Amino acid sequence: MSERRKHQRIKINWPVEIFLHDKTIQGEAKNITPKGLFVCCEEELHLEENFRISIFPPNREPMNVIGKAVWSNFYAMDEQKKPVCVGISFVKISLEDRHFLKEMLSF
Repeated sequence: MSERRKHQRIKINWPVEIFLHDKTIQGEAKNITPKGLFVCCEEELHLEENFRISIFPPNREPMNVIGKAVWSNFYAMDEQKKPVCVGISFVKISLEDRHFLKEMLSF
């Protein structure tokens, strides 16, 4: 099977906060690219809905982005399986944050 990914991923374990209309979901980013990230959390995120996300890299100010869930394992899970894993595409990210991620990929 060939690799479908277009961008190299950086393996990470960074805390994230996802801000929905009525609550904040805590999670952990497991990998990241300049275009998006893979997050594990305890609750479902609705696909194709935009939401604010704060990403907390070590030794750096938080990254505040707008993202949308483009896939999730939630819909294939039974009631006992946790965490929910979600692929998030960045809708809006600052040039400074995108540059930071590209620099990380160059190492």
